[in-house]
Amino acid sequence: MRAQKPVDDRLFTWTAGGLTTAILAFLLKKFMKYSGHGAVFMDGS
Repeated sequence: MRAQKPVDDRLFTWTAGGLTTAILAFLLKKFMKYSGHGAVFMDGS
């Protein structure tokens, strides 16, 4: 059972990292959509 623990920890770490990345991507996408005019203005200047 002890040999299994590092594998579980690694799986948990990858899962947490994936969830965090997905949430950040979702928030970034939502923010870009919300401030779309601001992004266009910044690109234009």
